[in-house]
Amino acid sequence: MREEVIRLSKDVEIRLPGRSYTKYPKYVAYGAANVLAEYARVHYHVDPLINGIWQHGWHPSFWRLGSEYESYSGIVSGAIKKKLCDIYVARRDQERCLRSDGFRRTQAIGLPIIYAHTKSERIPKSLLVMPPHLNHEASHKWRCDDYAKYIEDIKDDFDVVAACVGASTKDREEPWVSTFREIGITVIAGADFRDRSSLSRMANLFSYFEYMTTNAFGSHIAYAAYFGAKVSVYGHIDKIHAAGFKGGFYDKYPGITKKLVDAVNGVFDSDLKWLRVDHPLEGHYAREWAMKELGADCKVSKEEAAKLLLDEHLCRLYWTTRDVYKRMKHAFGLS
Repeated sequence: MREEVIRLSKDVEIRLPGRSYTKYPKYVAYGAANVLAEYARVHYHVDPLINGIWQHGWHPSFWRLGSEYESYSGIVSGAIKKKLCDIYVARRDQERCLRSDGFRRTQAIGLPIIYAHTKSERIPKSLLVMPPHLNHEASHKWRCDDYAKYIEDIKDDFDVVAACVGASTKDREEPWVSTFREIGITVIAGADFRDRSSLSRMANLFSYFEYMTTNAFGSHIAYAAYFGAKVSVYGHIDKIHAAGFKGGFYDKYPGITKKLVDAVNGVFDSDLKWLRVDHPLEGHYAREWAMKELGADCKVSKEEAAKLLLDEHLCRLYWTTRDVYKRMKHAFGLS
């Protein structure tokens, strides 16, 4: 796989896995099956597929939003009405929760990112800034200039500073990009749902930086801590609003969306209050905490991982069928 070389300063550069886009992002989802296949040392000539649905984002252990949330949020997506599909989650508490709600074929195996291979060498006194990322189904307004001012005030206390924004955000030149560039900070494109390399890319990125700071809740907190960065919440925190979420899951389950919004808005005053600091240099080394949150104790062996993947012939048949279906929809004007 080709590498992307990013120069952070005159003397410092980093190398990240280059981007590799798929036509069917819903089924590749950041490259979860790709990192599992690499971990299991199983080589595919087509995109691998896992035999079931695998949770890809962090659902904190301290949230008590009920089995309804676990069942119909990002883990299962509400699509499994007959509850006959294999479902893979991060932790055993989630496994118990879903099984109690009738999803008997649920297994805790850890989150996909813990299977990603890293080869990065950490850069001393380096800071990665991660502001809120934009979601195609969300329309929140962030105070970009205000947050950038907080970062500008402390950036000279580090030897290297970079900001990571959502890949689609960077592609569209959204406000975060221009805001950080105006204060002389390198902008790095982060995860992209369409990118097979996203999980490997983020795992390596977190492994390069000594510190990661943010002003928003998200999986990046647990991910960065898992890969050894010292994590913190610094600067003002913008609230999110249920009205800012539109389409798909959010429209279908407004009650769950409200629970989620309330939990996110209160998290830095309660369960994650310990992350708030007066300066990112006070960031916390919290790898043990992150390992528990991401289900590291449930990580399967290479042999077991190989068994979770579909045979390459089935994968090839599946992708060929998807291509034919897509062409037929286009031919009949249904796309």
